[in-house]
Amino acid sequence: MSRPSGSVGRASPLAAKPWRIAFVVTRSDVIGGANVHVRDLGSCLQEDGHDVTVYAGGDGPFHRQLASRQLRSQSLRWLGRAVDPVRDLAAAHELGQVLRRERPTILSLHTAKAGALGRLIAPSLGLRPLYTPHGWSFSQGVGRRASWYRGLERTLARWPATIVNVCEHDRALALSRGVGRPDDHVVIHNGMPDVGPEGRANPASEPARLVMVARFEPQKDHATLLHALARIGHRTMWTLTLVGDGSGVTAARDLADRLGLLERITFTGAVDDVAPHLASAQVFVLTTQWEGFPRSILEAMRAGLPVVATDVDGVPESVADGRTGILVGRGNIDGVAAVLMRLLGDPAERVRLGAAGRNRFEAEFTLPAMVDRYRQLYRERYG
Repeated sequence: MSRPSGSVGRASPLAAKPWRIAFVVTRSDVIGGANVHVRDLGSCLQEDGHDVTVYAGGDGPFHRQLASRQLRSQSLRWLGRAVDPVRDLAAAHELGQVLRRERPTILSLHTAKAGALGRLIAPSLGLRPLYTPHGWSFSQGVGRRASWYRGLERTLARWPATIVNVCEHDRALALSRGVGRPDDHVVIHNGMPDVGPEGRANPASEPARLVMVARFEPQKDHATLLHALARIGHRTMWTLTLVGDGSGVTAARDLADRLGLLERITFTGAVDDVAPHLASAQVFVLTTQWEGFPRSILEAMRAGLPVVATDVDGVPESVADGRTGILVGRGNIDGVAAVLMRLLGDPAERVRLGAAGRNRFEAEFTLPAMVDRYRQLYRERYG
């Protein structure tokens, strides 16, 4: 039965017996939302006294970030995002060997590839895993392979697992596509650790700085934002900070140059801490094609920023249109331009939306609230 994000009560942090928890996430070369989720949840559970290990594909910066948190991690040589039957078989064998040796009591799988391989292996280990997709690979906007991913997820859902959706939209989408049964699904919204006063923005400051925090990949659709800003042009003062890295950064920089925007844009590359960039901004933008429940929006709300985001998937479960931010259609260049022109010219509106977003973050999307819901879920499933 689905459990909405606000419906699980606060629980004592200690279980009757410490859990031995294995988190598996597909990639370590990027630090995306799933990686941050595993890092923060794992850190809190380790502080509770549980034995936590994170397994991630490759030997990327995520492992170093985990080490800085004193979280034990192990690189999986063969696990990767791309579909490759030979490598995937090797990854399944490697993961099976590791888990048989470590014998976790809780197996928590994150993102599609780790979820697929882990669910196939789990029955031989006597485990019913938890699988968190962090947004389904068959969401609208994914592209022509969506039907293939949907069929794969429907097949994999026959293996026993608890599917932890990060938003109500994902649960409803999965059930509408025949992925699992209602009793297989729960919903726990993402939560973020809070920041101090230094991490809070002043949306009224002029000239306004826009900020977008996202990997440079097709999903995030930086092009829509850049084309929208080209339509605004020099009619008003603005600057833009693009936080993140990825395979599309060169294409985004070239597009900004062709549109005559490059002198107004700062490309930061990958950063360990986005909070200072949010604190120095006045408007947060996310022109994504699809999402689960994006953590970058919660970070913006935490900073007290008004949010402009595409009306896709779980985004409306955090952004209350007209109250904490403004939603626009996927790929709607004119819509994004109009909204940004309005906010750039109205500091009072930026302050109103940002304050309401901050209040909603405090009420619903903090890290302690999320961790309490996971503790209760673990107790229900594992004692």
